[in-house]
Order: sequence, then C-alpha cells, then structure tokens
Amino acid sequence: MDIPAGAIVREWSALVETARVDEYLTFMRDTTYDRYVAIDGNLGTHIHSRDLGDGRTEVRVLSHWRDEAAIRAFAGYDIQRPISYPDDDEFLLEHPQPVRHWTLR
Repeated sequence: MDIPAGAIVREWSALVETARVDEYLTFMRDTTYDRYVAIDGNLGTHIHSRDLGDGRTEVRVLSHWRDEAAIRAFAGYDIQRPISYPDDDEFLLEHPQPVRHWTLR
C-alpha cells in the first residue's frame, strides 16, 4: 500500500508478559483492529511485537492516518491519550505512555 507524504503515523506501545503475548494479540485483533481499519481516513494498521528477553514483550501498533481529523474520529479530541479497553488491565504490565504521532515525509 502506498501511503502518501503528509500522512500521520500513530504509534502506541505497551508491555505484556511474554507468556501471554499471543493471547493479548488475539484480544487486540478481536477488540481494536477492526475498529481501527474501519474508520474513514485509516490508511493501514500494523501490530508489531518484540521480546525483551526478561519475561516482557513490547507490543507496538503503528497506524497510518490521512489527517488529525481521522485520528480524532477514532481516539477522540485528545489524540495523545491512549485508548483503553476494560480488559487491558488483565494484560498490560503498566499503563501505556502517551501516543506519539509522526508525519510521513
């Protein structure tokens, strides 16, 4: 997929127990992925994971958006605030840091 210059990349990450990462990724796909990609202005979403070797795995979601208005349709007015779901506390080792945004050049 060709993502145009000027698009915004939304970066979200969290830490999960490595032993539960597959369960968490299934949970994410069942609860958030379809919601991300269904929003008008979402240009693609990818979920990544990285084993840190200490029993923790970092999960990172990079989503590409047409503009901030499209991100707000998903995330609400404060686009820096991570979206939380009721079952997140069951999986996440700590609350996610603020979401970061990058402009594709």
